[in-house]
Amino acid sequence: MPIALDPRREVKYVLRCDRALPPEKQTTFSIRPLTVRQAAEVKDSLLILDKATQDLKPASGSHELSILRCGLIGCDNFLDSSGKEVRFTMKSGVVSDEFLDRLAYDWRTELANAITDLSTVTEAALGN
Repeated sequence: MPIALDPRREVKYVLRCDRALPPEKQTTFSIRPLTVRQAAEVKDSLLILDKATQDLKPASGSHELSILRCGLIGCDNFLDSSGKEVRFTMKSGVVSDEFLDRLAYDWRTELANAITDLSTVTEAALGN
C-alpha cells in the first residue's frame, strides 16, 4: 500500500563521523526531501551537452549541489577550527555557496544522499 510522503517535513541528520560523539558535541543538519518539481529539475540537469563535440556528459557535481540547495535547510552546532559557530546562511531561498564551501566533500555527498533517501519509503515504513 502506498504511503504518502510529506515533502515539507524536516528531519534532523547527524553525519556518520559525529554519531559516536555525545549529542551536545554533534552537528545536526536540518534536511527535507525534494518536491516533485525540484527532483525533476535535478534529474534534468544530470547530463550536459558538450557543444564542441555534441557528446552528452554527466554533471554529477551540479547534481549534488542542486540537491543540497533544495534539501539542506539548516544546521546547529557547526563549529569552525576556533570553536566559533558557523552561521547557516541562505541566498534567494536556498543554502548559500558560502555555507556549502565550509562543508567537506564527503559531508556534502553524505548529506545529498540523505536528502535523496528521504523520498524513499522503506520496507519498515510499509510494515513489511
